Amino acid sequence: MNILQRHGIAALPLAMSIALTGCVDNDYDLSKDIDMNITVGGNITIPSSSTDNYTMKQILDLDENGNSCIQPIGDQFGLAAGDYVLVQDGNKTPSTYSISRISITDIKANGNSASLSFPVGQTSATVNNLTNVIELNDDNVDKQILSIDEARTNFELKFRLSATSTSSSYTGSAVIAKGFRIAFPKQWVMENRTTGGYTTLGNDNVLTFTQDRTIPAGGALDLVLHISAFDLTKAAAGQGLYEPGHFKFDSEIVSNGQVRISGSSNSAVNMRVTATPIIPTITVTGLTGKVDPNISMSSSYFPIEGIPGFLHDQNNVFDFYNPCIYFTINNTCPAAVSLNAVFVANYHDGKPSKTIRVGDLYGTSKVMIPAGTTSTICLSRLGQNGKTGAINVAVPQLSELFMSLPSSIEVTDIKAKIPTDKSITFELGQNYSFDVDYQLVVPLSFGENARFTYFTDDKDWDEDLEDYNFNQAIATLTIENTSPVRLVPEINALDRNGNIMTDVTATVEGFVAGGSVSAPATSELKITLKSTARNLNELNGVAFLFNATNDGSHVGVPFNVAQYIKFSDIVLKIIGGIDIDLN
Repeated sequence: MNILQRHGIAALPLAMSIALTGCVDNDYDLSKDIDMNITVGGNITIPSSSTDNYTMKQILDLDENGNSCIQPIGDQFGLAAGDYVLVQDGNKTPSTYSISRISITDIKANGNSASLSFPVGQTSATVNNLTNVIELNDDNVDKQILSIDEARTNFELKFRLSATSTSSSYTGSAVIAKGFRIAFPKQWVMENRTTGGYTTLGNDNVLTFTQDRTIPAGGALDLVLHISAFDLTKAAAGQGLYEPGHFKFDSEIVSNGQVRISGSSNSAVNMRVTATPIIPTITVTGLTGKVDPNISMSSSYFPIEGIPGFLHDQNNVFDFYNPCIYFTINNTCPAAVSLNAVFVANYHDGKPSKTIRVGDLYGTSKVMIPAGTTSTICLSRLGQNGKTGAINVAVPQLSELFMSLPSSIEVTDIKAKIPTDKSITFELGQNYSFDVDYQLVVPLSFGENARFTYFTDDKDWDEDLEDYNFNQAIATLTIENTSPVRLVPEINALDRNGNIMTDVTATVEGFVAGGSVSAPATSELKITLKSTARNLNELNGVAFLFNATNDGSHVGVPFNVAQYIKFSDIVLKIIGGIDIDLN
């Protein structure tokens, strides 16, 4: 790339021809018996020249069609318009998971009876602590469930009361008297759905008859209650999910109260009052407790493509100021999810890969994904970014992946976990989504340890230099720099084939200070080219190697499309005169 724009050496042949025109007599044939080699003595200075602005786009040598992942779109990420950022999307990793419902089919809820005696003339008897024992068992509970504080259900319990006379002389009915009480387990969350308005259910889960209710002879009275949950925090020790995969819940229903006979008898009456809970299969549809679902996450991959060649040099140390990796996550689960992952940077030219681990499992900052929403998490070196609404997580070691520019980034061994340090409310049998979109965003700004090289050249100075013999030249120039890096140049002379002239020494005095568009830095360079052989007439240009560093005053300042480098006051001085072959 020719940055000096043919800076003035081309004027040399014209100057020489003008100088010699007045001293040549055209009446003579100079090709006969006359030495056509002449010497012009002293130091010869070529008039100064300058270049156009050498833009950041030219320096970065970006693809004209916009195929590079480096683009001046910093305003999209909270930077200034025109700031260059490396942006690369990773592949999306969708994931769904669920925990199976608990189906309790091993249910023991047998009826139990109380025998009542009604002597002649007595129509009332008392039921004392008629107890029904209910046993619920399931040994196939999904082992992703760790504990259950509350099990949500959706079933109706029929509590059937029946009365049978054991005396052949009595064929009348039985009456459940007002005030009869049935105490259901306090661990049940229930609702009275018995119609007719003759019962009421208190907060203590005691159902009380508010009026007499007759049980016809040979018939039964069904009380209907809706059970919406089991509160297992009130269960006895060893109850509930007592070990992974195994659920047990025993409870009692206790009935007390007066029962009357409605007819008369000439003899004593004996009657059996039976209470029978009728429970279908119970399905636990949700819970409050601790769960550890298996959220299976596949790896993601960022290919880093369309990068200028000089950025691939593995000797470079970029020390990018604040590289960011964004995770846009759709978490439909009602619980926050912690994220742990391993990041692997692969490099060009066989350089060993670099690995860092992120997340509380590895002792770094915890990465928590909010519950029930789509959110954006930004992992960054500084724990800050400009993307509106993103949740920042500081990962100082993230910059270790970008000391050299990777050829790709892999996100592997991704572990998404619901924390088990507290209970959550979770629906069983429902598919939850945990979909992740990845984006790598690296602003082209550098830290104090940055050092990298940039190569360019200025060739095709003039094809007529081969007619002049000289062995030393000095070029001086002024460089205006608005980029944020300090440049220390090294120079090599180039011959007409673009090869480095090994018999020419090139020394540079000075460096190029870093600046800004609003405050350009002006620096002066002196370049001395000296032949250790015969002469410099093969000289056709120079190759620049700029060693770029950050001088500390421009830490974190990005490259911007408005930045440029300009070469001006370029003066070439031929030292000690030249020999000219007029042939």
